Amino acid sequence: MTASYTFNFEQDAKTIIAAMKTRPPAHLPKVPGQGWAFGVKLVQSVMLGLGVYGLAALVAFLIGGPDRLNFWAATLGVVLLYVAVFGTLFVTIPVMAWRALATRANQGPVTMTLNAEGVQTRMTHFSSSVDWAGLEGVTRTKSSFIFWLGGNRPSLPFGAFEDPSLIDEVDVAIKKWLEASR
Repeated sequence: MTASYTFNFEQDAKTIIAAMKTRPPAHLPKVPGQGWAFGVKLVQSVMLGLGVYGLAALVAFLIGGPDRLNFWAATLGVVLLYVAVFGTLFVTIPVMAWRALATRANQGPVTMTLNAEGVQTRMTHFSSSVDWAGLEGVTRTKSSFIFWLGGNRPSLPFGAFEDPSLIDEVDVAIKKWLEASR
C-alpha cells in the first residue's frame, strides 16, 4: 500500500517569511531571471545609498554649514543606508508575506496531501497538484518543509503535524518519492 499524508493548517505570515528568507540549496537549478533580479537589487541598493548620502549631505549643510558637511553627511548617510538595506529584510519581506495572505486565493484553511503522485494543495479559492518530478527539490528547515517550485516556495509547517514523530517519517517518504521521480 502506498503511503499518503494529509495535513490541515492555516496559512501564516511567519511560515511564509521563513520560506522567503531561506536560500535555495546549491544543487537546485537557477530560475531564469534570478541573476538579473539580484543585479537589479544591487543597483537599487547602491542608488538608494547614494540618494541617502546626498540627502544627508544636504541636511548637514543646511543645519551646520559647509564646515560640518563631511562628518554629519557621512554619519547620517551610513546610518540611513544601514536602515534602508536591512529594512528590506525586516520590512519589505514581511509586507510581501502579509500581502500574499490578503489575496483571495490564499484565504481559508489549507489541506495539503503528500503521496507517491506528488503534492496536492486545496484552499477555499485555490487548488493545485504538482508531481514530484515537477519540483526542483524539498528543503527541511527547523519549522517546515519548503517545496521548491520555480520561484515559488510553498511550505508545510511542522505545526500541521498532529504527531511530531511523523515529521521524520514524512521526510523519508519525500526523499523516496523525489528520488523515484528523477
